[in-house]
Amino acid sequence: MATPSAYFDTSVVVKRYINEPSSIRARELFRRFRLLSSAVIAVELGAAIRRRVNLGDITDAGMTAALRRINDDRVRWDLIDRQREAAARVNLEVVWVG
Repeated sequence: MATPSAYFDTSVVVKRYINEPSSIRARELFRRFRLLSSAVIAVELGAAIRRRVNLGDITDAGMTAALRRINDDRVRWDLIDRQREAAARVNLEVVWVG
């Protein structure tokens, strides 16, 4: 049986690579579901991790290790170019503003 997919946004995905409150829960979800996310997630993750370095929360070596793990994991991610396509894929009704 194939692993089910679940949509993850950057705030959850970063918890896989950087220890934060709720990292344990996020990692549990990653074991249960295949990542489905926006195609911009890698850029957003890089920015979030760089921000943590700038804040002094992690070292440059920690950032390098996290980015290496992200790069290794990306082959298993299902990325979608548009948020509407993601919503349709997971059968959600989304109200778009703007």
